Amino acid sequence: MLNIKLTSVLSDIFGVSGRRILEAILNGEKIETDGLRKMVDWRTKASITDITNAINGRIRRHHRDMLRVTIGSI
Repeated sequence: MLNIKLTSVLSDIFGVSGRRILEAILNGEKIETDGLRKMVDWRTKASITDITNAINGRIRRHHRDMLRVTIGSI
């Protein structure tokens, strides 16, 4: 199970911040706090801690493949 809850902290997961985070997930990047700070647009209301907790899941290659098919290439 992918077990990420990005929609619980971002009002638009296809907005600037959401797309950056999803792209990093699709690319298999390890997302750490400093990198996340660079991805999140300054207008985002959620805290970095809340976003980190929302994307803290078990993301395997087949999850990324399914996500890629589901949302298409961003």
